[in-house]
Amino acid sequence: MDFFLLICVALISSIIIYQDFRSRRINLLLCLVFIVLIFFKYILPNTYDQLILNTAFSTFYFLLSYLVLKLYFYLRGKGKESIVNTKIGWGDVILFFAVGCTLEPDKVVSFFAIVFTVSLVVHYLLSQKKEVPLAAYLLVFYNIYLVSMPLL
Repeated sequence: MDFFLLICVALISSIIIYQDFRSRRINLLLCLVFIVLIFFKYILPNTYDQLILNTAFSTFYFLLSYLVLKLYFYLRGKGKESIVNTKIGWGDVILFFAVGCTLEPDKVVSFFAIVFTVSLVVHYLLSQKKEVPLAAYLLVFYNIYLVSMPLL
């Protein structure tokens, strides 16, 4: 069952990755299917209590990240500008949160720090486009994480 869920997650995330790289728009229905699949995949070997702990930590982490970004843009003189919708899309936010809920608290910060840093570096080295498809990069790294998880 775990292998079947992994294949389904990989297929759905591949479509989302393609959409994000291609048009910077991702399908909400595919995102919801992806989220349900990764939650089921996570809950099989873990407990609901762990998922609730992960969700609480991810909520705290993302609120803290949002406040830091808001402060950064405020200090740059762009305090009235909305971060969500202008700098980062709602699809990115939803996927970040869902992925964060399936990672243990000790892995969340390092996983997202690595993903964001490598994504920015790779994108600016390989692409001429200004917009970074963060959801696509996130899902690429998350798929690598899911495949390598049993090996660790």
